[in-house]
Amino acid sequence: MMLEALVALADRKKLLEDTSYGKRVVHYQFRISDDGRPLGLVRLGEEGKGLRLDTPAAPKKSVNIKSAFLVETAQYTLGFPKRIKGGEPEERAVARAPKCLSAFASEVRSAVAATGDGGLTAVERFLGRLESDHDGELGRILSMDSDHQWTGDECIAFIRESDGMAYVHDRPAVRAYWAGKRASASAGRAQRCLVTGRIALAARLHDSVKRVPGAQSSGASLVSFNAPAFESQHFEQGDNAPFSQRAADGYVRALNWLLEKDGDRRFRSGIPVGDDSVIVFWTREDNETTDVLLSLFAPPAGDEEQLRATFDAAWKGLEPRDIDATPFYALTLGGNAARVVVRDWLDTTAAEVKANVRLYFADLALVGDDLPLSIGRLLRSLQANPAASGDKRGLSSALSTRLLNAALRGLASCFTPPSRD
Repeated sequence: MMLEALVALADRKKLLEDTSYGKRVVHYQFRISDDGRPLGLVRLGEEGKGLRLDTPAAPKKSVNIKSAFLVETAQYTLGFPKRIKGGEPEERAVARAPKCLSAFASEVRSAVAATGDGGLTAVERFLGRLESDHDGELGRILSMDSDHQWTGDECIAFIRESDGMAYVHDRPAVRAYWAGKRASASAGRAQRCLVTGRIALAARLHDSVKRVPGAQSSGASLVSFNAPAFESQHFEQGDNAPFSQRAADGYVRALNWLLEKDGDRRFRSGIPVGDDSVIVFWTREDNETTDVLLSLFAPPAGDEEQLRATFDAAWKGLEPRDIDATPFYALTLGGNAARVVVRDWLDTTAAEVKANVRLYFADLALVGDDLPLSIGRLLRSLQANPAASGDKRGLSSALSTRLLNAALRGLASCFTPPSRD
């Protein structure tokens, strides 16, 4: 049910219209001539923080060298050794950079051989120039934005001068090529999909879920079989738990959408739970309940007057309606070095959760105080003062989870009273 609800969310938010492409933050637009000469670097986004663009879906990465197609970091597109801002690269980063550039160039050359596309050919020619005189060419490129302290993590997308403002990765022949290649590479044997119940080619690998507290910064898998000990019946990788490619893409894209940063909020539709978990929630149809809960549980920073206005608006959103049977879902996730971990799952209705939360805040109300205490503020008040206690750890995720569960599920109590012995 959980995965089915996530795929339905991906459908509703139109996240599956082209599964061979996905959103990625791109920091630079790199203009080149038809013969591959660098013409200019343009920073994207406010203060150069980048723009989210539709780009070829990136491969799963860990510590291995594996390049995305056409849109990648400077480490791959320019062979620039990764470094900390203002510092010098480590020896292993210097040795790794040419291998990254070679991996990126190999993807481009395979695409040129398959399509003969003019935009791809321009990128191939640029890479040829870069490889033949790497230090000199790289220096000229970086001087196009000499004020920037390069780290190698800057993501770059190419534009061919004769294409105007169109990105090379958006050319029709390029999109068709990448869709075909990704489909053929990801398909396993035909099996019954565990999510849809239909017979389909099983996805061999599932993409990474990103921004889960405690998991790897590059993302981690919710479903994976990366060692023989996790496999059975001679099945390999995704054949052990068959998902159609659409279902595998759907639940991952839905989770990544819920976990995206949104303005001042750390997560679009989620609340940090301690230091190593997050709870995300959504409804099957568009409904104000998620916005109400975000405002009550984790109100934005502001003065007391702004906070009161936020709470007043959210409190009115908890008013019962005649019919509010919209399905409501809440999912608590944590992570470790290898996996995304499901810590809790709630499947109820918007009416039920609003009634529970309204009762919970009423129980928390203090006499003479008409401003409800947000759960976020309550949790912070329970956290030990590191300066006084010497304990640098954050609030326990177990404690935070129990408090939030008490609110969402309408539990009478989430604590065991301390012993008085």
